[in-house]
Amino acid sequence: MGKKYYAVANGRQNGVFSDWSSCKSSVNGYSNSQFKGFNSRAEAEAYVGGNSSSSGDASSSGGSSSGGYSRGYSGGYSGGYSGGSSFTPSYGGGYSGSYSSQKSSASSGRGSSGSSGQKSSDSSSHWVYTDGASKNNQDQSKSVAGYGVFFGHNDSRNVAAPLRGNKQSNQRAEIMGVDTAVDKILTGGVDKKYNIATDSMYTIHSLTDWGNRWRENGWKGSSGKPVENRDVIEPCLNKIDKLNEIYNDKGYDKLEFKHVPGHQGIEGNEMADKLANEGCRK
Repeated sequence: MGKKYYAVANGRQNGVFSDWSSCKSSVNGYSNSQFKGFNSRAEAEAYVGGNSSSSGDASSSGGSSSGGYSRGYSGGYSGGYSGGSSFTPSYGGGYSGSYSSQKSSASSGRGSSGSSGQKSSDSSSHWVYTDGASKNNQDQSKSVAGYGVFFGHNDSRNVAAPLRGNKQSNQRAEIMGVDTAVDKILTGGVDKKYNIATDSMYTIHSLTDWGNRWRENGWKGSSGKPVENRDVIEPCLNKIDKLNEIYNDKGYDKLEFKHVPGHQGIEGNEMADKLANEGCRK
């Protein structure tokens, strides 16, 4: 049996856990807990981030917990790796492909994700890798998180930093990795087209289609509840808008996000992961 990932959308600590005991400690006895088991981290992250619009039933509701699995979120995006990337891995699970950061169709006249209707990617695009890491997730009082940004070897813009604030989670760290990367691009001068590569589908969706929908809905999910992590997602979206304005002036396509499988030997992702773990220890 392959590795399982446990996604908690409503519990003492929301997020993706790699072991059942950590998941159980977050949901056991917690009123109206919602969680699922998945066969890939990408699906688990997508469930956590988009639970308010997810069509599947949670594995458990209320205080009882069960170990049953549901594939859930089996649809979604596909299309392989494209445009300007320096890697061509073989990847058969989860999500793949490029995602545009353009605003939603209501405001731009075009779709909010995928590359349909977009100019083809500039072959000289530079892919920046970002990642987040967290430790001791089962105990929020001891939880620490960090993020990494990898522009390239010996690049002064590379970052390994701890996540600031009381809320320490992998998801927040992943978002801050992108936020910091966009900051570096903006402050360093946009001398070429930069795009973002990450192994977090939660991050990609939060900064593309979900984020656009949340903006239009006043930062409320379809259930009417406030969107979690708005305080880090919204500022990042605003920076992306600013970067896209510069890209437009230069004749570039919108900022693109690319999902890459984690821990599969992709150098940029491995380096970003290393930096994120260093950030946890700072």
